[in-house]
Amino acid sequence: MNKQTEIWAVTNEGEIIFEKVQIKKQSRQIKDDFKGLPIVEPRYKFDDLLFYLEVNSWHKRCVYLKAAVTGALGWRLTTDDDNKGPDAAYKQITAFLENPNPKLENFSQILLKMLIDYYAIGNGFLEIVRNTKGEAAELYHIPGRTMRRKRDFSGYYQVRTFKKVEFNNFGDRKGKRNEVLHYLNYDPMDDYYGLPDWITAMATMGMDRNAVEYNAYEFTQGLMARFLIIIEGGELSRKARTQLKNFLKNNMIGTQNSGKVMVVANDDPNVKIRVERIDKEGSNRDMSFHRMRTFNRDEVIEIHGVPPRMLGIMSAGQLGGGGETAGQLKIFKETLIDPEQRKLEYMLNQTIIKSFGEHKWKLKLKEMDITDQKADAEFYEKMINSQVLDPDEVREEIGRKPRQQEVNLQNLTKILVELRKSLENDDFDENM
Repeated sequence: MNKQTEIWAVTNEGEIIFEKVQIKKQSRQIKDDFKGLPIVEPRYKFDDLLFYLEVNSWHKRCVYLKAAVTGALGWRLTTDDDNKGPDAAYKQITAFLENPNPKLENFSQILLKMLIDYYAIGNGFLEIVRNTKGEAAELYHIPGRTMRRKRDFSGYYQVRTFKKVEFNNFGDRKGKRNEVLHYLNYDPMDDYYGLPDWITAMATMGMDRNAVEYNAYEFTQGLMARFLIIIEGGELSRKARTQLKNFLKNNMIGTQNSGKVMVVANDDPNVKIRVERIDKEGSNRDMSFHRMRTFNRDEVIEIHGVPPRMLGIMSAGQLGGGGETAGQLKIFKETLIDPEQRKLEYMLNQTIIKSFGEHKWKLKLKEMDITDQKADAEFYEKMINSQVLDPDEVREEIGRKPRQQEVNLQNLTKILVELRKSLENDDFDENM
């Protein structure tokens, strides 16, 4: 069974067109640069999905925003151990995450690239290079559009033009191949690849682009006549008609001629010349165009689950809705971003972080902060005073490194002071 999907393309002349192409519902045909390789093609071509980033600005903003708040806000290492002080493993893992490859990319930048692919095409890929000890030594992002999975699930191929590179699954250290982490958004109709959540908005984004093109062509070309020049009681010669057409074309059409005044002169009192408007629905059509684009925008944002305020969109009826905005941010964080972060953390902790051997540390991604600092300060002060949390645990909660050694020094100082007082009291009793 074939499924028709509308795909945008750009011609050599720079013209954007929207045409129907057929994409097999469960395509397993080897195409393009991957011909002859034992791989499986995704149900939707990655290049086609990525093209929607170029034709819909709201879609692109949502993809980049979700990628940023999921993995680009920062990270920290945490532990459930009572001793939260940094040890050798902490320093080793931190050094790797702060400088994961020679390309001067930090860990958050690599995650951001991978997550842009993930939210755009439903699949993100990371390349891991190990050292002789088996520890993760280097980490790279692999562009998702270049990756294909082997049919037998034994690894991956990356193909660029005529060059191809083979990768192992993470944990498979056979041969000298590097390993790949595949982060995907589950697709119940595909065992090999993920699919982005926004896939159901493809038609909406296509319709929105059609509306933009229609409006652009109408603005520059005038798809239908809006005015008539009516001559009563006389007739223009062929030469006069040609001259009038050329005059209107050169002086009355196009953005550079907007606002110009046309003067029609007539020396014959029996001939009447008038200009009559026939496009009386122009303003209504413009309003319809605006409403349709607004509807399309809202549907794209809704399918992404991003609160409109985060994109700078304010509706007239929501100008004072501070509480409503806070509620939307809370839902966005707790139902979309937090679960995604836990899923990503689990994968990274079970693979990259675990490759450093036996240790007590786990990677924790920094979360969106939707509270105010004053409320946070009051909350943590109560937690410390009630001894529910100690200062190190609070520092861990807010993403700061533990100061266990300093705390121990303070405790030691208190003990010494109390011991000195006790000894002084004993001496006083003896003298009595």
